[in-house]
Amino acid sequence: REGTWVNWVDDLPLGDGRADFAFEAARLFYLRGHVDEAYLRLKRFAEQETQHGKAVAAASLTLDTLVKGSEWETLHETAQQFRERRWTDKSFEHKLVKLGGDAFLKTLELAFESGDYSGVQKNADRFLKLYPSDARGEGAILLAAKAAEKAEEPLRLEQWLSKHVELFPSTDRTGASLQKRALLFQERL
Repeated sequence: REGTWVNWVDDLPLGDGRADFAFEAARLFYLRGHVDEAYLRLKRFAEQETQHGKAVAAASLTLDTLVKGSEWETLHETAQQFRERRWTDKSFEHKLVKLGGDAFLKTLELAFESGDYSGVQKNADRFLKLYPSDARGEGAILLAAKAAEKAEEPLRLEQWLSKHVELFPSTDRTGASLQKRALLFQERL
């Protein structure tokens, strides 16, 4: 099996300067084309050694692997898990929030494209709870509104449009939401 030459590293405790060696050994798997093995080793390293100087690099390589593989749900989950840890590089925590939000929005878009309109609406609500002050919430709301429209749920559509107006009252797209909401209200009369 490829990689047996480095498996003994797994038995070493990561303290006492061995963490650098474990990180480099994990990177070698990438160089040899063993992405899955490298991913697992680097993720484990990042989770166990958040205060180590190479922890952010290990976490970044882990996340980059998921981006390259378009594994958006796993990317969001991993970014969320990493957010729960303490990192020496505080700017990395902000990157985790952005990357997690981007990945979550991508899952909403894919759900919409596959016709999972109920899932889009449910997860748009979840996005707003996880990222309450994020400007990308507008995109999540508008996608949920489109999903409600596609699913022929006028009351839900009106609710999404109202939420858009309430949370994003002064964006370029608010006027269209107001107009569409008024038309829906008029149709109900």
